[in-house]
Amino acid sequence: YINSGVLLMNLSKLRKEKLAASGVCVSVKDNTMKTVSYRSKFSNPTQSSTIIANAARDVFQKKHKWQHGIRTVTVTAVDLVPPDGFYMPDLFGDYKKDEKHEKIDSVVDDIRMKYGCDSIKSAVLIDDCKSENK
Repeated sequence: YINSGVLLMNLSKLRKEKLAASGVCVSVKDNTMKTVSYRSKFSNPTQSSTIIANAARDVFQKKHKWQHGIRTVTVTAVDLVPPDGFYMPDLFGDYKKDEKHEKIDSVVDDIRMKYGCDSIKSAVLIDDCKSENK
């Protein structure tokens, strides 16, 4: 079970502070209380909750070894920079898609501010959980 709502609400704070993440860190604490962390860098800084959440899921799936049960997973946006600051653009990046994600996040933030945090939900981290449980 992943509480994606908490992740997405905290990323709205990142946008409010006018910062963008250049990477993501995923920390996993298992049931023996051992913690391991995995990091991933982005080709371009982003404020998009979709990009950050998908990168966190990808780095977790690629690197985590399932030796013990999981107690907690913490996702942290790292290497924060101003979103309009200088960075080396990626020649193969999909800038239009990134801009679209960031515009959607901005609209969602506005809706949540006006109507409350539970007024709109995102399923960005849900991945065929229902079909696996059948």
